[in-house]
Parts: sequence; structure tokens; C-alpha cells
Amino acid sequence: EELRSRDFRPQVAQALASAYAARAGLKIANLWNFVKNLSIPPMTEQLVQKNKNFLQSQEVISKNSILIGSHSEKDLQQAAQSMAAFEEYRSKIESLPYISADKRIDLARGVQVLRHVETKGAHLYRAILNLVYLRSELQDGSKYWDDVNELLKKLTPEDQKNPNNKKILCAVEITKFQEWLMLQFDVVSEISLDIKFAYPSKSKEMIEFDSSVKKYRKEVPNLQRTLYPKGCS
Repeated sequence: EELRSRDFRPQVAQALASAYAARAGLKIANLWNFVKNLSIPPMTEQLVQKNKNFLQSQEVISKNSILIGSHSEKDLQQAAQSMAAFEEYRSKIESLPYISADKRIDLARGVQVLRHVETKGAHLYRAILNLVYLRSELQDGSKYWDDVNELLKKLTPEDQKNPNNKKILCAVEITKFQEWLMLQFDVVSEISLDIKFAYPSKSKEMIEFDSSVKKYRKEVPNLQRTLYPKGCS
């Protein structure tokens, strides 16, 4: 860190990022070829809507449509679609190592160190760190969406018939889920840009993928506003 404060060569930044990755328990040497051979097609609506988790969520949401209301039902379905897109993406990177949340902080520090280093090696290194970060986040963070589904499953028929009973949904940390979801979209966009820079041959593939990611990001609804228009007090 001290050297980096006065020496701005790319090699120094990569050495520091490597130190953070090592402290997180990540062996970068095993992952170069993974990124080089990574193939990520655009996330199409047809692909996402066939996702098992999406279909299960749709069923749970539909069963509680009276309680949720038409606007909230539509928003939850859009959120379910975004989660399904991440599930499809997760299947592509599942073989990457999992890093626990406390050590994941060092991955984020490594990414930050490389943020303005404009070499192919630095962009590739940053893509690797972000891929492992995202793979780990998706394993942990999907619990927010699971919480929504589980709470809806537990509602009684009486609860479902009462449109004024939305306070039940206040038990779900929907704001945290939405913030988490948007952060993951940002990480995915960074990854696609870095891979495109490191491997120009992948430019077309990454542009198409990034375009599909931005489509889903744009469609993430304001769940807080539609689910709790009057707050949770």
C-alpha cells in the first residue's frame, strides 16, 4: 500500500491486487484460462422464463395476487425475472471458488486498486476478482429473494383475502434485496467491459451480453414504493 501511494506503475497495482486476492484465499493462477474460455450468451427473455426458480416464484406470487395487488404483483414478477437471469449467469461461473463474506472485502479492495489501470493484464485480473466476487455474492445474496417466496408461502387463506394486510410483507427486507440486486448488475457490467478490453475478440459477445444485462437492470422495479406505499409502521 505504501509503495502504491508513490509508484503508479501497473505492475505495482497488480502486485497489490494479488496480495489482496491471496489474503482472501484466492489462487489467481488457476483462473486465467477460465476467463479466456468463458462464453456468455445474451440473457434472453425466453431463456430466463424457462428457469426453474422463475417458474416457482411465478406460482407463489400468483397465488397471493389479492394480497399483493396488481402493481406489486407485476413488480415482483419483474424482480423474479431479474433473479432468474442471475441464476442463469451463475450456472456459467459455478465452478469458480466461493469466498466467504468476511474475506470478500479483500476482493473488492483488489478491484478498487485496479480500477484505473489501463492494461489488458489489469482488466483481466479485475474481471477474475469480480467474477469470483459475483459467484460468491449470488450464492449468499439470493436469500433475500428466498425470504420473499418463503413468507408468501406461509400466508393463510385469510391473509391472502385481505388487501390491507400488506404489513405481513414488511417482515421481508425488500429494500436490502433491491440494493443488493442493483449492485450485482453493476458488477456484471464491469466484468463484461473488462473482458472486452482484455480480449478484443470477445467484443461482440460482451456487447450483446452487456446490452441484455442493462435491459434487466432497467426493469428492476421500485419494490419499496409498490409494496409499502404507506410505509411499514
